[in-house]
Amino acid sequence: MSTLNTCTSSTRPGSPSQGDMLYETDSYKTIIYDGSAWQEYVSASSPYDLDGTNSLSVRPDAHWDAAKVNGTDSSGNPSDGATMVDWVSLIGDYKFLAHSTTATMPTWQDGSSTPTGSLLAPWGDELPFVYLTVDSMALSNSLCSATGQEFTIWSVGYKQSSSSTYGPIGVMDDSTSGHFNHTNGWDYLAYNAGSGTKNAAAPSGFPITSEAQTWMQERDSSSVHRMHHHGDNTGNAAPTWDSPQAFHNLGWSKQSTNQFASNKAGVYEIMIFPRNALSTADKNALGAYADSKYSFTTSTTDF
Repeated sequence: MSTLNTCTSSTRPGSPSQGDMLYETDSYKTIIYDGSAWQEYVSASSPYDLDGTNSLSVRPDAHWDAAKVNGTDSSGNPSDGATMVDWVSLIGDYKFLAHSTTATMPTWQDGSSTPTGSLLAPWGDELPFVYLTVDSMALSNSLCSATGQEFTIWSVGYKQSSSSTYGPIGVMDDSTSGHFNHTNGWDYLAYNAGSGTKNAAAPSGFPITSEAQTWMQERDSSSVHRMHHHGDNTGNAAPTWDSPQAFHNLGWSKQSTNQFASNKAGVYEIMIFPRNALSTADKNALGAYADSKYSFTTSTTDF
């Protein structure tokens, strides 16, 4: 469960004691009094509404949307082309942190114009995205850090060209860390800053380089990884690797000699589930949600 907020005084029952618990059946919230305030928690297995039409049967632990950098609305968005401020998750206590080195910071783009030095020309959606050019933002709290842990990462991204990398989640250090991406027609899973890799050819026709698409990486209980491009078109891209995972940041923090330090992409949104929990219906709901929101020319493939 993850803390959402503190109840206001108008909603507090009278004379509570520390440890008192309430449960809201309509919102799937457990409400616990911590001695000074009522804290609300939402079960990971409660539904997650995506857009009022499509919903998931489980909640992600984190969900970032470039249209709502502050995690709430558009009021905290930077100006077009500005370096990124903290990118706050819509749920959970997670954020990608800004830092003071401008040269290694992604920029925020409003989607209406082409970023300087980019091949990411505007297309039908014209929605905001975070533009990466070998840049990074560190996560406030790491996710998926256990050896052999199941996980699912779903994202919407725009790959700059056929030779550049798309891989939104990267590493921060040289040990017990993981990174996945797609470059030059291959899906890669890298560990220990690239010293160990697994790769498999992507499905024919993917990735698309003319507009954004959905990307999903999942690992099951047998440590089999699958990369899904724009739906259920994974082919045989399912390498097995049972090394520790510690997803620490957006983009890539090793910028000198590693082969994965060429990330040039726009990232629109990311959801992370530290479990392999998405049903077929959930995956199709994510595709329908993305098709509707981003107006893809090529629709996602059903699972």
